[in-house]
Order: sequence, then structure tokens, then C-alpha cells
Amino acid sequence: SGRAPRPAMPVMVWFHGGGMRSSAGHVYEAARLVTRGKPMIVVTVNYRLNIMGFLALPGLSAEHPELASGNYGMLDQQFALKWVRDNIRAFGGDPGRVTIAGESGGAQSVCVQLASPTAAGLFHRAIVQSGACQWNFPSLSASERKGQAIAAKLGCAGGPDELVACMRRKPVAELLPMSQGMEPSGAPAVGGGVLPLNIREAISFDRFNHVPVMQGATADEALYYVVPFFDGAGKPVTAAQYPSLLRAFFGDSAGKVEEKYPLSAYRTPALAFSRAIGDSGAVYASRIGACNTLLGNRMLAAKVPLYAFEFADPDAPFPAPMFPFATGGITGPGHTSELTYLWDNDLALTSAQRRLSDIMIGYWSHFVATGDPNGPGLAPWPSFTPRRAAVQELANGSASSSLGYSADHNCAFWNELGYGNLYGWAGQRSPMPWEISHEQAHATDHADQH
Repeated sequence: SGRAPRPAMPVMVWFHGGGMRSSAGHVYEAARLVTRGKPMIVVTVNYRLNIMGFLALPGLSAEHPELASGNYGMLDQQFALKWVRDNIRAFGGDPGRVTIAGESGGAQSVCVQLASPTAAGLFHRAIVQSGACQWNFPSLSASERKGQAIAAKLGCAGGPDELVACMRRKPVAELLPMSQGMEPSGAPAVGGGVLPLNIREAISFDRFNHVPVMQGATADEALYYVVPFFDGAGKPVTAAQYPSLLRAFFGDSAGKVEEKYPLSAYRTPALAFSRAIGDSGAVYASRIGACNTLLGNRMLAAKVPLYAFEFADPDAPFPAPMFPFATGGITGPGHTSELTYLWDNDLALTSAQRRLSDIMIGYWSHFVATGDPNGPGLAPWPSFTPRRAAVQELANGSASSSLGYSADHNCAFWNELGYGNLYGWAGQRSPMPWEISHEQAHATDHADQH
């Protein structure tokens, strides 16, 4: 035809969320992502989940001593990245410009791949949404012990090889229930060839894959963990309940927390409670939360180009349709809310929200193309550096750079209370909202519970 060939397009490979336990790649429709910003190819993938993705046993580790066991889901992702490297040119993609991206459990997957020697060279940038790279996963030995406990529950006995053979004979319907309530059966294992060091150590010791990173969270992550069990269940958090809920999470520090998060500053008691447990990282064992995200940003910014963001649209539709539940009418920038602004779904956005969606897709697509989110027509997005903690605020139909993230989320206050220390699997754990009965939340005699 005489026309010059089209230049190869950058590629984004999306790891879906769902806590590495549920969901699938096909629920992410990318029409807006690939048409509203710079041209790119989006690839969504599936990977083994919960017990199928993360079972560890000594006998399984012996089958691949260079890799060990407990990371099959992560190896699936790496296999997908190798497929992209070897085949994406046939679809118009550039195998030299591959971005891995994900939200929640998918964000944690991105962090594992950053820390994984076996993923080296398979990607060139990374996007981490609501699951900042600072978290501790269980050790391989702890995961193997958990696997042995699961095997025993299923009636498997004998030596390492016999256990593996017995487990392989078990039907899926018997295996899947074993992953419920048996952490860490749905989490990567640290200590083998796939993930030799925990994410925090890999970054601190500079033993990770150096690529530009875009990392951020929503302004009110913990809404996702509060709303389904209270307002969404027809039992809204009440003003009378609020002090007791804080005591269940913060013990003797509850009074200080209530002063810092007074009900008068929030539209509903649920929003006050959510902000307190979200900012502190007390929810979900420090895996998410504003000050946890700040720590993750500080760690990465010392080593690689980092662009930090906060999705803070005050009336964002919530939750994203990929993870539906009743909310009792509560909206806002909760965990998953930003997904609606990037992926196609049937939620109606206002004109300001559509404008913000276009801005975000502009930033995301420029980052996928160049490793820098800045581009024509977009508000400048300065990088987050050890000396200048700039965070791009995405809200109200626009974007702007802020240096106030730490103050907005009271991170110095939480550090003083010990909540900046990030426990991960091994340490202190606050109760989850669903572990607090509504009767208990009204009681006053459990101030020391943690």
C-alpha cells in the first residue's frame, strides 16, 4: 500500500484484584482506556488464586528447588508476561514497553513482580493502585506448615511425596473450602527463588527490578471494609457506637483518635470510623491505608522514579461494579472507586467525573508509553522524591499536585501511636470490622482488645 507501518504501541498488562482469592481478568473492559488517551494495548490475564495459586508443601518445593512452592499464581503472571514478550508484536504491541498494573490484590501482585528475580526484564514500568509496595507476606516455612495443616484436614498423611500425591487426588470442591480462614493459603510465600525477600526488604536492600513506578490509593480505602458490615447491612454506624468501635481498634488510644477524628468533621459516623482505621492502616493488617501508602512511596522514591497519586473524588460511585455490595447509600473514594474512572462499566458518571476519567486515562496512558504520566493538556504531575513528597490529587474534575498528603491523613499522629510500623502477617493485628458484633460495639468493657 506504500503506507509506513504503524509504530508499535506500548502495552499494559493488568493483574486483577480480589485479594488473590477471587475475580477474573475478563470483567475489566478496556474500551475507554485504549481510546481516550495515548494509543496502547491492554492485556488482561488470569492467574491461579487462593489454594490453587499459593499452596506450599515441602514435597512441592522439592519438585522445583530453584523456585520452591507457594507462588504458582505469581509464576502464572510471569508466564503471561513471557507470552506478551514473545507474541505482542503480532498484535501491534511493543515488547520493549510493557507496563504491569493492578489494583488491590493485583497491586500486591505488581509489588511481588517488582521484587521477583524471575520477573527481571519482563516489564519496564509498574502501576500500583491501592496495595502499596511495603507489605510483608508469610515465609515459605510458614506457608509449608499451613499447607501441611490443610493436607492433614483433608486426611492426607505420610512423607512429603505421599502428601503431594494425596493432595493431587483431591477434587477441587474439597480443596477450595480449605482456603477460607486459613491464611496464608491465599498469599505468596517468601524465601524461594520467586520471592527471596519480602517486598519491604527487597526495596530497602535494593534487590528489586528497577523501573519507573506510579503508586497511589483512594482517599478513604477502608470504606470497603466498613460499609458492607454496617450501613450496607442496614445497621449504620451510630454516634453512640463510635467510641466503642474506636476502642475495639485502638484500645487506650481511642480517646486521642476520637479527638483527631471527631464526628462533627464527617457526614456520617461510618465515614469518620472509616477514615480513622484507613489512615492508620489498622484495617486489614496494614495492607492498605493512607499512611501505609506514604511509607511505600518513601521507600520506592529513594530508588526509582516515582509518581504518587491519591484518588479523592468526594462523591465517586462506590464500590466498583467488579466487586458489588450494598452500601446504604454511602458513596466516596473507597477501595475500588477509581476503577470506575479507568474501566468501562454501566455506572453513570457526572460531567465532572467524566472529565476526571479522561484526565486519569491521559496520565495512565502517558505513563504506559513513556514511564512519565505528564503530557500535553494535563496538569503537571511532579515526581515524588525523598525531599519533596508530591502527590497528585485526583478529584472534582481536575488534578493538582499537593504536598499535604501526610498532614491530610495525620500520618505523624499515627506514627506516634505506632501505626506507621506496619506489621504485615507476623505481628499485631487489629480486629476486622466484621469481627466486631454490633452488640460488642455498644459495650464498654473491652478497651484493651487489639
